[in-house]
Amino acid sequence: GQVDQDGKFNLSGEITQNSFRSLFIGKIILNHKDLNDFVESFGGKEVRTDKPIPFALSSDIKFSSVDISLQNFLIKTHETEVMGNLSSKFIGNSPRTNASIRFSSANIDDNSFPVLSRAFAYLRNLSEDMKDETYLNKFIPIRKISSISSFDITFDYITLNKKLYENVNFVLDLSPGRVSIEQLYITDGTDWIDTNFTLEAQSIRPSIKIDINNGSIAVDFLSAPAMLALKQKILSTFDLSKIDIVTRFTLANVYQGDFSLGKVIFLAKNDKNLIDISKFEANLFGGRLQSAGSVLLQPYTLNFVYALNSAQIEQISKLLPKEMINSGGVISASGMWSTNGEKLDEQLYNLYTKSNIVTKDTILNNFSIDSFIQALGDPNYNINSFNEDLNKTLLLDKTQVSDLQASVELSKGIFTIPSMAFKTKYSIGQGSATFNLYDFNLDLTSSFSFYLAKPKYGRSVTDYAPAKMSVTAKGNLFNPKKEANTEDLKEVLKARNLK
Repeated sequence: GQVDQDGKFNLSGEITQNSFRSLFIGKIILNHKDLNDFVESFGGKEVRTDKPIPFALSSDIKFSSVDISLQNFLIKTHETEVMGNLSSKFIGNSPRTNASIRFSSANIDDNSFPVLSRAFAYLRNLSEDMKDETYLNKFIPIRKISSISSFDITFDYITLNKKLYENVNFVLDLSPGRVSIEQLYITDGTDWIDTNFTLEAQSIRPSIKIDINNGSIAVDFLSAPAMLALKQKILSTFDLSKIDIVTRFTLANVYQGDFSLGKVIFLAKNDKNLIDISKFEANLFGGRLQSAGSVLLQPYTLNFVYALNSAQIEQISKLLPKEMINSGGVISASGMWSTNGEKLDEQLYNLYTKSNIVTKDTILNNFSIDSFIQALGDPNYNINSFNEDLNKTLLLDKTQVSDLQASVELSKGIFTIPSMAFKTKYSIGQGSATFNLYDFNLDLTSSFSFYLAKPKYGRSVTDYAPAKMSVTAKGNLFNPKKEANTEDLKEVLKARNLK
């Protein structure tokens, strides 16, 4: 038959009936000048496109008073092909629809397929005008959903925000007051995510649940200035008192430039402007960071407890001024840190941390205590070389600190290390230090204890004399003035040589 002067259809099949219902099974072929005429019956006039969309439909069809099914359907337009299966049941108060739909291509930016463009525009609109008093009215369409539907949707190619994506697949579930996008996998060739989104609007305050099951994504907020800018953007754009957000992220990689976090686990939810981060874990500097805390957006305040295990000091040193930290070894730290302030200088000044630190096999440049002890250990050591060897010890070569344990406190830009204990190859030591972040001024005091062999013929392996030496370092971190107190050490050497 004719639909109108520009369209026609062909319907063939057979009707069967019993005492309960009639059933038609057949095939339909339809050509029509405008897909909008059909879409409008589902979504209203607002989903129409400006230009007509001529299309052709072919499908196996099954229809009764309680259900309709389109199997192996194919819709062709000038822009795309749509194929798949769809079935709906009209039983009870909530009709049920299940569909598997594949698009050969779709351009959301050009509104080539009205239903898709309308859906994306609606979701995007939910993040706009949040400070408006009528914002919550945007969720009325979700509250009005009266059916239960599940759509398995695949795009061979889809253009969104001027970017082309291939092989995009997800499951769209609809139910009264609830929209869920499940198993969404999307990639642009470099970054990718496997994620789920759920929006629930049954209560007065809607909630959004975002689950990222895996992925690798580039971000622009992995620095203190960028985080501050992100905070300001959130406060100026969103009103978090009107919506609840729950996030669960598991990502293979999150990166910004050359800096990256691996195997990221992030669990968080908001209570208005307070973001509670119950878990944040990531591979960082070759080690594993575990932390939890909170971020108050206004006034901007951060509080965290953390543990960093087996981080590579060499990787940490790349982010700091040259030679600020000597390369080599690993570090583990645990404790807490907090800060507040609306500007970066305020955050630095208000940064407070109290931590315990353990390092292994750290390399100290321009200091060589073990070489000095080794030289002194020679029973035939020439004491006249002592001052020259001491100067070399304080200024040249390097020392490997096999173990170091220290407590650290940072307040108002001043690092305080009230106690530290350490080991080198031939000595054990302890000390304390303060360090000013603003002028890099260092004030360090340490003492080294070790043993010197006694020059006695036939001595036993335990025949050693205890010795010690203290060292101070004051001034600029990169070139401090080093001094040593060697009075006790010289007395030990003199006594040994007399014997």
